[in-house]
Amino acid sequence: MPEFDTKPILAGLNDRQREAVQTTEGPLLVVAGPGSGKTRVLTCRIAWLLASEAARPYQILALTFTNKAAREMRERVEKLLPDGMAKGMWVGTFHAQMVRLLRMEASHLGFTSDFTIYDTGDSERILKQLIKEYGYDPKVIKPRTVQNYISGAKNARESSDQMNARAESKQAKIAANLYVHYNAALQAANAFDFDDLLLKPLELFEQQPETLQKYQQKWSHVLIDEYQDTNRVQYLLARSLTGAHRNLCVVGDDAQSIYAFRGADIQNILSFKEDFEEAKIVRLEQNYRSTRNILKAADSVIAENSNQIKKTLWTDNEAGQPITLIQAASDRDEANRAVDIIRKERGRTNLKLQDFAILYRTNAQSRTFEDALRKRGIRYRIVGGLSFYERKEIRDAIAYLRLLVNPNDVASFQRVVNYPARGIGIRSQQVILEYARQPGYDLSTALRESERLPISSRAKNSLTEFATLIRNHTEKLETMEPSEVAVSLCQQSGFMRELESDETPSGLSRQNNLHELFQAIQSHTDEDASHTLSSYLQIVALMTDADTDKSSADRVVLMTLHASKGLEFQVVFIGGLEDKLLPYIRGEEIDPASLEEERRLFYVGITRAKSRLYLGRAKVRSRYGGEFNYTQPSRFIDEIDPSVLSTRSTRAPWQHRSGSSKKSYRGSRNRFGGSRPSNSGGNRSQRSGSGSSRKMGNNLRPGDPSTFKVGAQVQHQNYGKGWITHVEGGGSATKVTVEFNNFGQKQLRAGMAPMRVIG
Repeated sequence: MPEFDTKPILAGLNDRQREAVQTTEGPLLVVAGPGSGKTRVLTCRIAWLLASEAARPYQILALTFTNKAAREMRERVEKLLPDGMAKGMWVGTFHAQMVRLLRMEASHLGFTSDFTIYDTGDSERILKQLIKEYGYDPKVIKPRTVQNYISGAKNARESSDQMNARAESKQAKIAANLYVHYNAALQAANAFDFDDLLLKPLELFEQQPETLQKYQQKWSHVLIDEYQDTNRVQYLLARSLTGAHRNLCVVGDDAQSIYAFRGADIQNILSFKEDFEEAKIVRLEQNYRSTRNILKAADSVIAENSNQIKKTLWTDNEAGQPITLIQAASDRDEANRAVDIIRKERGRTNLKLQDFAILYRTNAQSRTFEDALRKRGIRYRIVGGLSFYERKEIRDAIAYLRLLVNPNDVASFQRVVNYPARGIGIRSQQVILEYARQPGYDLSTALRESERLPISSRAKNSLTEFATLIRNHTEKLETMEPSEVAVSLCQQSGFMRELESDETPSGLSRQNNLHELFQAIQSHTDEDASHTLSSYLQIVALMTDADTDKSSADRVVLMTLHASKGLEFQVVFIGGLEDKLLPYIRGEEIDPASLEEERRLFYVGITRAKSRLYLGRAKVRSRYGGEFNYTQPSRFIDEIDPSVLSTRSTRAPWQHRSGSSKKSYRGSRNRFGGSRPSNSGGNRSQRSGSGSSRKMGNNLRPGDPSTFKVGAQVQHQNYGKGWITHVEGGGSATKVTVEFNNFGQKQLRAGMAPMRVIG
């Protein structure tokens, strides 16, 4: 042992933590529950390896998933040891350390050491060229989607044939066809994409056994943080590098494995004992973060998962307050209750705004919370994403809508005139704007006189179509609800189709965000008869200004459950505890593996809370494409130990409107096929001062649910004619699926939709 004092390395560690730190030989799995001091154990173990002379600095390879984690790990190790003793360690992310290796070994793979690393944008540009070169329609086949499929195949180590065999869509099959050509293009450019940075070292080790042996001897100890987040390639790299000496230490928590959509494979940690039969397993179960009630709730939920490493969290902390479930009347009410909680907790404590977090399953849910916080003047920040109104798809849609109320809005025109692509390039746009700047002219005049402009015929035709599109929808504002006009404009402009062509998870998220915007517009105009599209856009402009205000760091934190992993807050509010949302279910059913991951995601959210935990559920949630949905409570609620759960319910939505009754709440109809709270402002034409009647057909009352049978022809007030293809439930709970001639398939609540049987 060295002469310096090693006591600081072990100081303050509990028995299990000390055991993990001082185990220096053989495979070791440290199962680290939330708040159990995982990072401290990992850094102390590295320090102990060096202090005990079990390894030299250059013999240690420590792999993380973020640069921040790597930096903190290195800094902590250096503080525990004398100056210079830790110099020479390989500590960093998987990708960063494998790049270092590839710089030295690239020639074995047919690359030079000065290879280029392509980011996602670079990869998409190559794929865009290949899509055109091989005769695919670039308007249908999106580089981003193809790149996503290829990335998934690389992380799973699939060949193009294997990709093709499991392809379920046209774009997936085309991605398989382009896979080989894409890799050839990378090779020709002496470039690696992000996935290659892990895949190529593995190929190198398989093709060059002597190179693998060199690195096995070099790194006598390999440590991996967040092992539950590793994918197939990372797992194989770890197995290869430690095959000779077996000194692999992995730290993680299977109960926090929530990144399957990124390729993470929970079996890597669950099967560790099978892969390394001699492995030692140390469980870190003492939690230093949360109250006993919060931990009891977390344990009772995760206990429902069958595929897991058993452990029981415990703490010396106080019992704390019960977990509170808010049964809110609506999604807007849920957001208002969350803000009320923040104000109340702040009133009785000295907590800062940054001590509060609002968590949700999907990005689109942030909108109602953002609106509620803004109305109360409470600052917030979005972690791991943009504010709802700063997201590209929302800014694009807002730009389209601004042109309806201000046809001379140059900035909005430039943003969307060629999105989606219409063949109106930068040069053509410059000509238009120069023409519009003439005395007595403006943008709308220039568009009307586009035939006079010195631009291509294609650009002239596209400009005429664009101007007609905007003009027609401006006129529709006189007879249609703003939300209806917004939907129509996004559909007819091709904007919605552009989003729907992206089959990636982020593409689906962007679609959900756009649908949430439509609902936001409808909610705004429902609030007051004087509210218009113009007033909504004015509010949005002020909201966006608030988002860019960086004057204070003390803000409420909003983020998805996925983004919350690794963080902690005094008070946490988790919204959307409803089946279909949490757990997130896209179809009618959810497979067992996905359900268990959703449960782990909820577990992660619960364990972010230190002192208080609130759960929110909306009895009615407004969603684009259907009625105001009456939700079902999340199945996860029933899994929480009832001894630590307290429930509060708020009134039904119609009870919040003086002078309204439950009947009036169901009486008024919205464009999405369901009920909308009634108001005294009349229809949109009356509000806007127009004497014209709405061109939506005669007002239809809901039909008798018992008359809705499969095969019946129906007439809907807004969707027109269609055929019933499916019926479920009975009485007032009857739901019907209708295939409309012009609007496609819709699922409606039979007793509420403005629809009747006509044949």
